[in-house]
Amino acid sequence: MITTKDILCQFIKSELWQKKPKPGLFLTSEQYRSLMNLAAEQTVSGLVGSVLMSNDVKLGKYDVADLYTTMNDIKQKNDDMNSWVAELAKAMNDAKIDYAIVKGQTIAQYYPNPETRISGDIDMYLNTEHFAIFKEVMMSRFGVDVPEFGQGKHVAVEFRGTELEVHCRLTDIYRSKGARYWEAIYREGFSSCEKTVIGGEEVSMLNPTLNVLYVFVHLFYHLLILGVSLRQFSDWAMVLHHSFVDESSKIDKDLLRHHLEKLNLYDAYCAFGTILVDVLGLNEEEFLFELTDFHRRYTKLIFEDIIARGNFGMYNRKSHVAGWRHSLETGKATIAHLWRYYRLAPKEMRAFLPKQIKESIRLNVNRMKR
Repeated sequence: MITTKDILCQFIKSELWQKKPKPGLFLTSEQYRSLMNLAAEQTVSGLVGSVLMSNDVKLGKYDVADLYTTMNDIKQKNDDMNSWVAELAKAMNDAKIDYAIVKGQTIAQYYPNPETRISGDIDMYLNTEHFAIFKEVMMSRFGVDVPEFGQGKHVAVEFRGTELEVHCRLTDIYRSKGARYWEAIYREGFSSCEKTVIGGEEVSMLNPTLNVLYVFVHLFYHLLILGVSLRQFSDWAMVLHHSFVDESSKIDKDLLRHHLEKLNLYDAYCAFGTILVDVLGLNEEEFLFELTDFHRRYTKLIFEDIIARGNFGMYNRKSHVAGWRHSLETGKATIAHLWRYYRLAPKEMRAFLPKQIKESIRLNVNRMKR
């Protein structure tokens, strides 16, 4: 029996690789709602909607109207985000600030139909040596007051109706040796940033090797703590595919493996990568590394966790409000994930839990003081 999850994965593969689904498919209103609800949890409504609109999939008239509204909203948000990223990039370029826009619209351009990728916020990695100039530019040009960096890895401000996250470091690596290595390679990364054009403006982004490493590490830690959606995996697949077909964006395979081994994340990278190949249909050659039986033991477990909690773990929770209950529920899920995936990165896992508990306590104590 074909399930909603099966249809979802079939449609994502169809959109990513531009292959038509089985002809003559008809979805009842109940099936359509179930599919689109799951797609929303996985932040892939645009990918699914694109397949529904461009192929011979029969829907009820009210579902057709709902679909058109959904797709128009996604397209409009993408148009707005492209414009806002271009505006921000121009300000950074004019001031000669070292920065890189990460994820988001820089990855959307790799999709067959960029307007179908659901956009979130704007993430920018900033050279902290330029932070004072950045603050001045944001205030003088946009009237945005950027707070100082605290103990966290980023600060967030409202920019053009969306959230702009300004990162002084891109992620937290929990093993001290790995954290030092991570910070060193990404600080050096400003000298090797590449340029792309978004909204008519030249935008700085990470070089392909550092880009694919960050895309993976970002989704890996989010799954450990809360959860991630299939959209993050689709992004990863598109970065790898683009690098394979565009010689100018080629990933340095040997250097990527070196980075992963230094971070104690090579097996985790490959195990999570089985989702790209075995679930989302990425050509295994494009993944670059060999996927072994050991890695494929985790495919079903990872897919279950993706589906269970959805985009950044927002779904199927008991507590949705920040506080001790929320932290305890998150902690319980995190411990279960660490136990489940321990063999994929044992050194990092051992360092992960105590530091995560300490950070959770710090945040809740600070929240109580307000």
